[in-house]
Amino acid sequence: MSKDTHQPICPKCGYDQSGEIATWQSQCPMHGTCPECGLAFEWVEVFRPLIRDLHWYIEHAVSIRSLIWRTPGTLVRLMLPHLFWRELDVKKRISIPVLIVWCLLLCIGTHLLVAIPVGLEYWDQQNWMAQPLDQYVSQYGPSAIAAILFNGIAQPLYEADANVSVYLVNISVQRDWWGTDLIMDTFFRPIGYQLGFIVLWLAVLLAIPHTRRLTKLRGVHIARVTVISTTAMVLTFELYRLNEALHGLGGYKTGITSVLYKWIIPMMIVWQAVFWASAVRSGWGIRPWRLLVMLGTLAALLGGATLRVYVFLSTTA
Repeated sequence: MSKDTHQPICPKCGYDQSGEIATWQSQCPMHGTCPECGLAFEWVEVFRPLIRDLHWYIEHAVSIRSLIWRTPGTLVRLMLPHLFWRELDVKKRISIPVLIVWCLLLCIGTHLLVAIPVGLEYWDQQNWMAQPLDQYVSQYGPSAIAAILFNGIAQPLYEADANVSVYLVNISVQRDWWGTDLIMDTFFRPIGYQLGFIVLWLAVLLAIPHTRRLTKLRGVHIARVTVISTTAMVLTFELYRLNEALHGLGGYKTGITSVLYKWIIPMMIVWQAVFWASAVRSGWGIRPWRLLVMLGTLAALLGGATLRVYVFLSTTA
C-alpha cells in the first residue's frame, strides 16, 4: 500500500537537501537542519521516512488488514486533537491516497449503518395505518426490507415503496426536495458551518502571502488536515441523521436525543477549532503560532457563519 522514498527533501517544506548532502566529506551526520524552513531533523527521517511510521495511524498501513487494525487507534486519537498532532508531526510520512481511501470507506460504512435506523424512521412516519413492522415485512417480503434500506440510504433525494408483486422496489425522485425545510435540517444544518470553517482556514493558509511565508509547508500537510477535517464534517452529518432517526422512532420524546440535537453541531465546531489549532502548533510546529491560530480561528468562525446564513439559509428561505 505504500513505498519507501529516498528523495532527500525536507519533511516540512519539501526543500531539496541535495546541496547540503554534497557538503559532507567523509561521513553522514546524525542530525541536520533545513536551510529553508529551519526544521531540525534526523537524516534517517529524510532517507528512510518509513522508519518513523506510527503503529496506530492508518496512513502508515501496508495492507487492507493493517488499515482496518489501525482504524480504532486513529479514531481514538482524533477525539483528542492535541494528542493526535503531537504524535503525527511534520516529520512523519504522508500518504494522501491511503488517507482518502480510508476516509471514503469510513464515510460509506457509517452511512450504510446509519441507513438502518433512518430507513425505519422514514417507514414509521409514512406508516399512517400503524401497521406492525413484522406484518409489513411478511406482506411484502424482501421488497419491504429493500425499501427500508434504500430510503435510509437515499433520503431525501429519492424514496422507494415496497412492491408486492416483485422483489424490487418502486423508486421515485423527490423533485421538490430542494429549497425545503427538509434539506436545511438534513444537509445544511450539520455541514454548513463546518464547510465555511474549513474553506476560511484554507484561505488563511494559502491565500495570504505572510502566512505562506510563516508556515512554509508542503501542500500535502495542508491536504492531510483538510481531508480529515472534511471527513469529520461528513461524520457530523451522519451523526445528525442518526440522532434525528432515533428521536423520531422514540416518538420525539425529550431525552438524550433532544440534548444531542442541540449540541452535536456546537461540539463539532469546537472540535474543528481545536483540531486546526493543534495542527498549527503541535503538528506543523509553526513558531510563532498564537497569532496564526487566532487569525485562522476567527476567520474560520466568521466564514462558517457567513456561509450558513447568507448561502444556506437564503437558499432554503
